[in-house]
Amino acid sequence: MLVDFLARSRVPYKLVEIDAAAAEESMLLPNFAAGVRDMPLVILGGRVLRRPSLAALAASLGLRGRGQSSRVLDLLVVGAGPAGLAAAVYAGSEGLATAVVDRTGPGGQAGTSSRIENYLGFPAGISGAELTARAELQAAKFGAAIVSPAEAVRLMPGRSRHVLALADGEELAARCVVIATGARYRGLDLARIDELQGLGVHYAATQAEAASYWNETVAVVGGGNSAGQAALFLAEHAQRVLLIVRRHSLDATMSRYLIDRIVAEERIELLTGSEVHELRGRERLEGITVGAHSGSTRRAEVRALFLFTGAKPHTGWLVGCVALDNAGFILTGESVRERANGVRQLESSVPGVYAVGDVRSGSVKRVAAAVGEGAMVLSFVHEHLAHSDADHDDLGHGGSALGPRVRASGAGGLRPGARDPGAGCPFVGMKTDLVVSGGRPHQRRYPGRPGNPGRPGRRPASR
Repeated sequence: MLVDFLARSRVPYKLVEIDAAAAEESMLLPNFAAGVRDMPLVILGGRVLRRPSLAALAASLGLRGRGQSSRVLDLLVVGAGPAGLAAAVYAGSEGLATAVVDRTGPGGQAGTSSRIENYLGFPAGISGAELTARAELQAAKFGAAIVSPAEAVRLMPGRSRHVLALADGEELAARCVVIATGARYRGLDLARIDELQGLGVHYAATQAEAASYWNETVAVVGGGNSAGQAALFLAEHAQRVLLIVRRHSLDATMSRYLIDRIVAEERIELLTGSEVHELRGRERLEGITVGAHSGSTRRAEVRALFLFTGAKPHTGWLVGCVALDNAGFILTGESVRERANGVRQLESSVPGVYAVGDVRSGSVKRVAAAVGEGAMVLSFVHEHLAHSDADHDDLGHGGSALGPRVRASGAGGLRPGARDPGAGCPFVGMKTDLVVSGGRPHQRRYPGRPGNPGRPGRRPASR
């Protein structure tokens, strides 16, 4: 989780994984007066953080500050994937006081995609991380505040404003709320799968993971586009890739261009009608057992298993608040039977609360579709605000999580706050020197990608 947060926040770092059995004998831990129980250990300049939470790490890096006043926002977006960032970009560009909160940082599930090749305007393809990084800078350019890590735990709907409670006790209020928390891949029902997560079992295939398994044999489970993209990307680094698919064909679940490339890639072995039955390995993953629906089994020595199976929505915190379908996705529009008359498209069972992207019941699970919904929801937000009598008085409870990136302006509006001259992107100059975790001993180094979120200008014409 810590490494994922640093990667999503584009903070340069070096990861050193130390075998638990040899940890106490290594020179590293004694030098910092630390033991196995203190891992993961984060060494930040002259400071040592022992098993820090995401909030503690973010605070140490200065990634999330706190304001002194609480204001009612025009729009609060929960989730910083493509759908949420699109909503933030369009809301900010149209002058709405907007903030985005996310549990681990911008990107969402799409941020873990190694390469998206069928997104309009990028004929050579673009990684999910790069696409969402550009969207984050664009949102900041138009004055939207991005607050992370900030985990939503409860939504308290109101007549004129809605209040979002965060895990750290803070509360944010807004006249409209857009829920774009997306969905995460489901794990397999296998013994020790949670224990081996990060030690050979992964839910993303980025450059970081690919570099760790150079010239190794790895396996990918899943039949959707994300699984296909991951298999092709890993084939550029690994000696061999097993693509394990439960269905007997990819035709119904994967884009044709990906299927053709997978079939043509000699390093990928496609195993259809198959499932993983067993994980093997002591300190880390060393192999798997694959069972075919025909009844045969096969043992494969693999160093990593990448899972892209199914989707489980991030809506546990909304149970009893908005209407959900049987799978936990948010019902919107005509699907909301209680308010079928007059309910707006993309609006949930609660007026002024909308759902976009993968978290919405019946949505098309594609990045372009998520971005489209994020843009489209603004027309319904404007309609709601035009008919709303929401007051803009200061909140009488809780603190603001909007920190140094924003300052209060006018009647509850938010505009970019002053930053250090030349600081550019908030991540410039921040560097995590070392992250120590259990696992196979090796080192990885990643460059930072600072950028400039730009400065606010005049309100542009909507397009």
